[in-house]
Amino acid sequence: MDDVLQHGIELGRSFIQPRYWGRRGLDYLWSGIGAYLARYPHYRYLFGPVSISGGLPPAARDLLVAFYRMWFPATHPLAESRRPYPASLPDVLAQFGGEDYNDDLARLKSLLGNLGCAIPPLYKQYSEVCEPGGVQFIDFGSDPDFNNCVDGLVLVDLTYLKANRYQRYIGAHLGAQKSA
Repeated sequence: MDDVLQHGIELGRSFIQPRYWGRRGLDYLWSGIGAYLARYPHYRYLFGPVSISGGLPPAARDLLVAFYRMWFPATHPLAESRRPYPASLPDVLAQFGGEDYNDDLARLKSLLGNLGCAIPPLYKQYSEVCEPGGVQFIDFGSDPDFNNCVDGLVLVDLTYLKANRYQRYIGAHLGAQKSA
């Protein structure tokens, strides 16, 4: 835990101004994070809350939590929620085979689509930014003070950052620093 706190940056809830909404909004956010990391390369970890809207049907929230617990488990439980989200029920877990990530991801998208929902954008982003083992969801908790959303505590180990993401978000800023 000390290593994560000493070499980590806590990312809080983010807000993107309406003029930047759309396909590139999160890309701009990651670019800003990358600029900071290029300037302060001693940071290895990113961590913070990632919300699942309380407006989603309970079945959708259950599916999302079960999937992310299965595929991005905490290898070192660094924290526990004060209001833990209930453990995934066997019938929810049975929706996923647990053997092939892409098959389970397609199944999740299909099940959520049937409920009129989709994977929340930040969950999608975090699951795609690193090679396997680089992203963990430490715990999930219910947050009655934030519209009954489900908060996942995510931990990203930047040493697992995919090469194309490193170049896009961090490497792009390294050349700019040298010329400044």
